[in-house]
Amino acid sequence: MKSFELIISLIIALSKLAWPALLIIVIFVFKEDIRALLKRLRKGKLLGQELELDPEIQEFQRTTELAEKEVAPPITPAISESVHVEGQASVKIQVPTDTDEVLSLAASSPEVAIIRLSALLERELRLLLGDMGILPGNDRFHPIMATGLLINKGYLPKNTITSLQKFWELRNKLVHGQFPAEKREILAVIDIGLSLLRTLRSIPHEINRVHNPGVAVFEDHLCQRQLTGVVGLVLETQSPGGMEMKKRIFPTTRIGYYQIGRRVAWEWNFNNKWGETWYRDLDTGEPRTAWSSSAEFVGRHIDEL
Repeated sequence: MKSFELIISLIIALSKLAWPALLIIVIFVFKEDIRALLKRLRKGKLLGQELELDPEIQEFQRTTELAEKEVAPPITPAISESVHVEGQASVKIQVPTDTDEVLSLAASSPEVAIIRLSALLERELRLLLGDMGILPGNDRFHPIMATGLLINKGYLPKNTITSLQKFWELRNKLVHGQFPAEKREILAVIDIGLSLLRTLRSIPHEINRVHNPGVAVFEDHLCQRQLTGVVGLVLETQSPGGMEMKKRIFPTTRIGYYQIGRRVAWEWNFNNKWGETWYRDLDTGEPRTAWSSSAEFVGRHIDEL
């Protein structure tokens, strides 16, 4: 029996025996083979046989491949952590990612996998809006609305927009039974959707993290008269290309809220404003201008969006 057939047979056997923990381990071990299997499904071939995918799925595949070419691949290292065994050197192991979770679900329940994938795509859109400062302050969020906002601002390339719209159409039809697809076609949609997720994560944009949550700020250049009810929030900003880092300071009244290292959305309260303000340099202690004029930064922690 060929390797892919062995993998599929093993996964099915384990899922029937209801061994979820062991199933996850097996999926993780064979995830590269499973990715290759899904890629064959995307290309319309499986075990040497030609497969004819639905025209809607073929169009989704075409626009996603074009979208991949429009956006540069992300510069992100594989996630890993060290495991120490007494008497032995620490060994680095790769940590499963959210895409690994989708692959695991796809092996046993493609329908559930596509729902999970749609949640990840929606989440990525929400993060993009947050990072770019255009996420609505209320809870009224919808992927189509998010796509529309990104289109209006010119943040998404043409084919990425089309590919997203195709995915949501297929997802809704599959979930609501309006699209009587075979299992292999659902797997093909999942594989194409994972490529779309990687493309979204490659959209160039600034990322802000908290460097110092509460620097004392002053109304005079000698830093003798401290302002009350407001502090300076120092953010570390990663450039869109990921190659440069810079620090910036903004006023905030959210004292005690921000935590070092956490990523924050680009959000402002323009009803609160401060004129020229000073602070002491974090390294030298010398007085420095914090800002000449600034509204209040109120960005939420990105994982709370």
